Amino acid sequence: MPSLSRRGCAQHLAVLSLTALWLPPAPPALASDIDTAIALAPVLLLKSAISDVDEQLLDGLLQAQPAVAAGIPMARAADTVALVTKLLKEYSPRAQARQAADVAMRAKLLDRRAAAHAPARAREAEELLAGILEFDAADARKKDLMGNLNEVMRPEAVRFYHRSLVRAQQELDAAVDCFGAEERALTAKLARGALGPKARVPPAPGEEREREAAVLRAIEALPGPGAALTRGDLQNALDNKWREANGAQQVKAG
Repeated sequence: MPSLSRRGCAQHLAVLSLTALWLPPAPPALASDIDTAIALAPVLLLKSAISDVDEQLLDGLLQAQPAVAAGIPMARAADTVALVTKLLKEYSPRAQARQAADVAMRAKLLDRRAAAHAPARAREAEELLAGILEFDAADARKKDLMGNLNEVMRPEAVRFYHRSLVRAQQELDAAVDCFGAEERALTAKLARGALGPKARVPPAPGEEREREAAVLRAIEALPGPGAALTRGDLQNALDNKWREANGAQQVKAG
C-alpha cells in the first residue's frame, strides 16, 4: 500500500518532469499545470491505497478460495480499520484538492465553482472512510454475549466496508474530474510514476460494473457467524463457571 512518502515521490517526479519530460521553453500555462498536478497527485495515490485495502478485505472472494469459504475472517475487519486509520492520518485529500484548486484558479485554469466543488468531493471521501471507523466502534454485533469476537464478519458488515471503500474512490475521482484534461493527464502520469509497478490500468466502465455486481453477489452469498449466544446460553455459561468455582472451593474445604 502506498505510504506517506509517496507524496514526496510524486513531487520529486514533478520536478524531474520539468527537465526530463518537457522541452524548454515551456508554455506559460505549463508551470501551472505541473503545480496543480503536484498538489493533486496524492489524491490519486490515496485512491490507489484505498483500492489496496478493499482488495485485501475481499481477497479470495471471487475465486471462492477455501480461506473465505466459511466467511470473511473477522481479522480482516480489524486490518481494514487499522489501514483506514493510517490513511486518514497520512493523507489529506480535502486539503490537497483545495491546494490544487487554488493553484488552478489563480492560473485561470479553473473557475470558482469548480474550485469549490473539488475539495467538497474529497471531503465526502474522507467522511466515507471515517464512517468505517464509526461503524466498527459502534458494531456491537461483532461480538457474542460473552464478549468474544465472532470468527467471521457478517455479510452486511462486509458490504458496508466494501461499498464505503468503493464510494470513497469514486468521490476522489470526482474531485480530480473537476480539473481540466491537461491537469488530469499530468496528475495521472505523476501518480503512475510514484506507484511504479503497482500502478493499475483502469478497467473499462462496463467491466468495472460487472465486477462490482459479481462482488456484491458473492458478499450476499457469504455465510455469517454461527448462531449468536442467547441470554439463556449466557446464563448457562455463568452457572457452569459458578459450579466450577464452588466445586473447587468445596474440594479445598474438604
